[in-house]
Amino acid sequence: MICLAWPGTAWAAEHALIMWINQYADPRIRIVGLERDAVLARSMARALGVPGANIIERSNAQLTHTGLKDALASLRARVRPGDGVFVYFSGHGRQMQRISGGTGCSEGLATFEGGIYFDLLLRDELDVLAEQASRVLMFNDSCFSGGTATKSFDIAVPLEGQPKTYPDASAPTPQLDAKGLPGAATNDIPSDSQGCGVPVNPVSKAFGGWVQSANRHSVLYLGGAAANEAAYPTPQGSVATRAWAACLQNPAADIDHNGMLNGAELITCAQSWVHQNTRYRQTITGVGNEHMPLRRF
Repeated sequence: MICLAWPGTAWAAEHALIMWINQYADPRIRIVGLERDAVLARSMARALGVPGANIIERSNAQLTHTGLKDALASLRARVRPGDGVFVYFSGHGRQMQRISGGTGCSEGLATFEGGIYFDLLLRDELDVLAEQASRVLMFNDSCFSGGTATKSFDIAVPLEGQPKTYPDASAPTPQLDAKGLPGAATNDIPSDSQGCGVPVNPVSKAFGGWVQSANRHSVLYLGGAAANEAAYPTPQGSVATRAWAACLQNPAADIDHNGMLNGAELITCAQSWVHQNTRYRQTITGVGNEHMPLRRF
């Protein structure tokens, strides 16, 4: 077992929060292969040096809007100065037209009951973690879409070729309030997206602010696809998750052979894995400190 994945933190602890939703409250909305994602995410946590006792796992009905917020709060309460943090999410993303006016689109993680945990809220949560932790690493294997992009989905069948985006057009969509919860819609928290209806990844939008952030050296956010692409599941696990897990276990991913895998090397390896092992067009994308050391080989 790897005791500590990151150099210079011999006194620190490593923590992980693994979240996944393969069955939503609407029984027709489910995703193939995410039980395998959970297994792969646990292997990723171990590769990053997280002991089993420090892994929090939440899934399905535990990840309502409130449940997701509580899971992040529970993780935050455990982190001490200098610790390392690994956060993972696999499930649908979701879009909605901005309620507060304008033509933009608000995006986030689709919560179990059909709400949205807005991407800006998630970014703020990770920023708070970064104020304590030495490094915060997040893997988001979802994509955001709505409207016309989902009208042809058959949500009764979790086919491999359907992107990981909440199918809003499948049924009457409840109004969402300012927190992304079903209810009377009054205001929202907009991202920088200019329109809804196209499967996209959030990595270049709300999270792009980290480039100028005071925490830019301690945060790395990895998305499973580029901003104009979708992320896909398979029965063997989601494409990006399979790539990340394979590369975290592969010494050849250490391109410069210095014994330490960093974020840029992981992205390069994962992209190569996607090209060589799948038929999907997905670009593994990162925002933040791509030079962050991840694990020793």
